[in-house]
Amino acid sequence: MPRYHFVFCAPDQTHDDPDGTHFPNYEAARDHGHQIVRELKEDSYQPGEASLVIHDETGRIVHSITF
Repeated sequence: MPRYHFVFCAPDQTHDDPDGTHFPNYEAARDHGHQIVRELKEDSYQPGEASLVIHDETGRIVHSITF
């Protein structure tokens, strides 16, 4: 099962995900990323100021969500 890493970036912080999480496929990882963003939107970021970048186990960016 592939491993995906979720990296949160905002002007005041960056949170790396060195361990990652196993998902059966890209779509499951993407859906999980959108769930993370829904939870993070409750914080006080201005629109377009933060992002969640999803990397596969090779380090390639497979999806990015700006919010």
